[in-house]
Amino acid sequence: MKFAAGRKAVGLSDAEALKFATGSGGRYDRVIFVRVEELGPLIIIYPSPILWEGGTEVVLRVRVLNTNTSALEADITDHWKDSGALVLKGTKTLEQDLQAALTAVFGQ
Repeated sequence: MKFAAGRKAVGLSDAEALKFATGSGGRYDRVIFVRVEELGPLIIIYPSPILWEGGTEVVLRVRVLNTNTSALEADITDHWKDSGALVLKGTKTLEQDLQAALTAVFGQ
């Protein structure tokens, strides 16, 4: 959803998101905020026998609000990596990497 309560959904406060979720026609138990803080290839150079490590990483911040109690049920920051020594990855796998990171947080 791009817009809620007449403005960009990304800019809603917790209270505004809860009010929108409880006031819209559907019945929602939870409001889940997912913020992608980092998504991309990475390369780390070491001063050691393993000269470099590469791969991709995803950093997610996930917050879950209960619409019945307005309580914050979860506030999780997850740092997911698919990397290794002498691995070089580009951007082609980022969609799959994001899916894997979301699966790691939500299970399934």
